Amino acid sequence: QLDSQATEELYAKLLSLDSEAAKTISKNDKLRIVRALEIMENSGKSLTSIKKAAISTKNLKVMTYVLCDNRKQLYDRINKRVNEMLEKGLISEVENLILNYKESTTLDSLGYRETKEYIENDSSIEKLIELISQNTRRFSKRQMTFWRNEPKKNNWAIEPNQEENLDLTTIGNETSNSKKSFKGFRVKNFTYKELVENILSKLSSKLEKTTVCYINRITIYESFDS
Repeated sequence: QLDSQATEELYAKLLSLDSEAAKTISKNDKLRIVRALEIMENSGKSLTSIKKAAISTKNLKVMTYVLCDNRKQLYDRINKRVNEMLEKGLISEVENLILNYKESTTLDSLGYRETKEYIENDSSIEKLIELISQNTRRFSKRQMTFWRNEPKKNNWAIEPNQEENLDLTTIGNETSNSKKSFKGFRVKNFTYKELVENILSKLSSKLEKTTVCYINRITIYESFDS
C-alpha cells in the first residue's frame, strides 16, 4: 500500500509522524522512507524512540557466526541462483509489478532492477543474466568487506584467532590448513554437529566481548550427508 503512494506524499507523512527521523532521510529516498513508515506501523513506536532504545543496548555482547565460501564456489552459486530465478518466472513477475505496482520499491532491488531495464530496453537475455550475476557478486563483496572491517572497527573478538592451532581453511585462495589470512578470513571447518556444540558452549558461558566466528559453509553442508 505504501509503495503505491507518491514519494512526496510519503515523506510528508513521515515528517508529520516523526520529524526528527525525517530529517535524517532524503525526501527523494523512497525506499528508506517506506521502510521507516513500515517500522513505525508494525511497532507502534516512532523511529526516533526505537533508535534511542537501541543505544541503551550497545553494551550487549553478541556471538555472531559468518558462513564463508571460497570465491569460486560463491560465484558458482550466484550464477546458479540467477538462472533458477529466471526459470521460475522472474521476468513475468517484474512485468506484473511494472503493470500494477510501478511505484513499488521492489523494482529497485537486486535482480528486479536489472530485469526492469531488460524489459524496458529490450536487451538480450544473456546480457540480463550477466548483469544480475555481476551485481550480485559486487553485493557479496560488500557484505564480506563489512564482516572483515566491522569487527576490527568495533574491537570485537574474532574466531579463529591467530593463536589457534586448528584445522583451518583460508577462504579465497582455497589453501587448506593455512596459518595465513586472506583479507582477514580464516575459517573454522566445523561440521554441523560441531557448530551446534560450539553454540551451546557459548550460551552456557559469559562472553567477554562481542565475538564474530568465521566458519566454512562447505564443511557445514557436507556434514548433513555424513
